[in-house]
Amino acid sequence: MNLHGYMMIMKNKLLSFLILIMVLPVLFSCNFLENEKSYVADTYIIVSISGEDTIYALEAYAQSNYSMSSVTLTSEADSNFECELEPAGYYGTYYQKSAVPEDFSTVKPAESVYRFSIVFSDETSDIVEDHITSSIILPPVISEVISDKLTNSISITWQQTDNADIYTIKMFRNDTLVYLSNLIDESISSKEITFDSNGWYSYSNINPGDSLDIIVVGILKETGNSETIRLQSLSLSDTVTTVWPE
Repeated sequence: MNLHGYMMIMKNKLLSFLILIMVLPVLFSCNFLENEKSYVADTYIIVSISGEDTIYALEAYAQSNYSMSSVTLTSEADSNFECELEPAGYYGTYYQKSAVPEDFSTVKPAESVYRFSIVFSDETSDIVEDHITSSIILPPVISEVISDKLTNSISITWQQTDNADIYTIKMFRNDTLVYLSNLIDESISSKEITFDSNGWYSYSNINPGDSLDIIVVGILKETGNSETIRLQSLSLSDTVTTVWPE
């Protein structure tokens, strides 16, 4: 794995957290006085390209309507695997394992049942299991980006990746996320972004000539029926840099 691959991963290490907030239905409340605890936990494979290599890592999250004090992840297939998920704000209601460069490998994570041991702030506990297969989707390839002064827009076209269920688009300015699109149907392979498009962050304040880094993300959902959307794989395109029309 080369330095470019490491830098790409570091730039996108919060990717999964932001996407999960989008794809999970709003089942949970921040009201800790609710009598019944609700929670969901999920593991998935994140996929990227580094030079000639396809590289993989495991990510995970746990979310609840009740404050958690710790979340420990283990694997049925690997007795040596154990990690502590990290809180990500939200009053202890969201914990995550975000991939870091050293987590990535050319070896795909094996199929396994993963167990989340959750300890809540009231000292009760529970175990949630999630089964993931070795199925992944390869990263989409951005084929064209057009910065159009006449329409004051950026148009993005990508080559669809086999078996992707949905896509999303992210744009960064100086490594800060400024735009995150709605979920895009698998049949669509292009999108025009204007100032009126949904997905701009309130702090964006994009100006003519601003440099923007664009990433297209492919999303593969777990199979089977569930009240929530569970992820099997996320794949990250290479970054393409453009400017907002001048």
